[in-house]
Amino acid sequence: MEHAGFILASFGLTFLVVAGVLASIVIDHRALKRELARLSPVDTRVSPDQPRS
Repeated sequence: MEHAGFILASFGLTFLVVAGVLASIVIDHRALKRELARLSPVDTRVSPDQPRS
């Protein structure tokens, strides 16, 4: 049990790194969704009857 502090610190640091990566992914995903929503309006669907340009 003489390495318990090192082991707990390692687990804590790993948890913080993984939480940071997940937070970064969530933030990036939200930003990309906002940007895609801004770039593609809702009414851009093309019906099969309309010719493609």
